[in-house]
Amino acid sequence: MRSIVATITIASLLLLFNIVCGIIFPQYCAWNIVATSIVIISNAVFIIVALRILNDTFKISLSFIFSFLCIVEWILSVLSPQKVESNFFILGISLLLMFQLILLICAKFFNDK
Repeated sequence: MRSIVATITIASLLLLFNIVCGIIFPQYCAWNIVATSIVIISNAVFIIVALRILNDTFKISLSFIFSFLCIVEWILSVLSPQKVESNFFILGISLLLMFQLILLICAKFFNDK
C-alpha cells in the first residue's frame, strides 16, 4: 500500500513540475503539457495496476521497465510538434503505451499460472 501512495505522490509531483515548466518556458506549449501529462498519468496507472495485481517479482521488474519507458515517452512528447497529422512522435508514444499494456497483460497471465 505504501508503494501505491509513493507512486501517486511521485506522479503528482511530476505533474506539478510539468505544469510549472509550461508556465516558465514559452516554447513549451500547451500541446506538450497535455501530451506529457497524459504520459505521466498513464504510466502511473500502469505501475499502480502492476503493484496491485502482480506478485513481487513482476512488480519490481515491471516498475523498472515502465519507469524507463515513461522517460522515453516523456522525451518523445516534449519533442512532439504541435500538429497531429503525420506526427511520428505520437505514433511512438502510442506504440510504447500499447507495449506496456501487452507486458502487463502477459505478466498477469503468467502470474496466475
